[in-house]
This record gives sequence, structure tokens and C-alpha cells, in this order.
Amino acid sequence: MGDSHPVPLRCVLFDLDGTLLDTAPDLGAAVNHVLVSEGFAPLSDAIIRQTTSNGALGLLRAGLGDELLEELGATRLRAALLDFYAAHLCVGTRPYEGMLELIEWLDERALPWGIVTNKPGFLTEPLLAALPELASCGVTV
Repeated sequence: MGDSHPVPLRCVLFDLDGTLLDTAPDLGAAVNHVLVSEGFAPLSDAIIRQTTSNGALGLLRAGLGDELLEELGATRLRAALLDFYAAHLCVGTRPYEGMLELIEWLDERALPWGIVTNKPGFLTEPLLAALPELASCGVTV
């Protein structure tokens, strides 16, 4: 406890969605595509930003509620959302302000960095490939 020698920084791991990248615009476009296709009103940007971290079902639940989501088929609607999202993965997604400078700082110091995410690999890998400024990412978990 009284150790006056701090442990040197050896690597940095970032959460992907909502920390390193603002993915809410593209996730929002995907949920709104599904909602409008089903005849419902789109979600506002504010609601999208509040619920994006709850995943595809959380976004659909915000637009439809539990009962209607189940009645319409949660699995089907989730698949439609993810299909649209996969096809439009990096339209509005951007690194948060200051993150590219931080990555550059890490790279200049040869400090390895990586990403830890709950986003499925079939979405994570093409998203990262679409952002060449993140090419120095050493690991994705």
C-alpha cells in the first residue's frame, strides 16, 4: 500500500463503442431503418445515445417496448438491424475528439494498445478495417 514506485505504463486497452469510437450515428441509422420499415416512428438522437450501449435489442426495445418487440419477432428484427448496420458500418462513426491524438501519442512512445469490446467480431473487424488511423491496434478482444 505505501509503495512510492508507480508501475510503469506497459499497454492501454480501450473499450470500442462509446469510448474510442462514437458508433451511435450508424447504430441509430440501423434501428431507425428497421423501425420505419415496420411502420413505426424513428428514435430521436437523444434516445439513441442513451440506449446504444444496450445493444441491438435495447435499441429496438426503446422504439417498440417489450411486448411489441416480442409480438413482431425480436430475433427477426435484431437480424434486420444487424444486417443494415453491417452494410453501413462506418458512415457516421468517428473516433471521439482527442482519441486519434492519444493513439498517436501511444504510437510515438511505442506503447502497445488494443481494444476490448462486446461487439461481435463479424462487425468489429470490418469496422476497424474501415478506419486506417486505427491500424496500429495490437489486439482486439
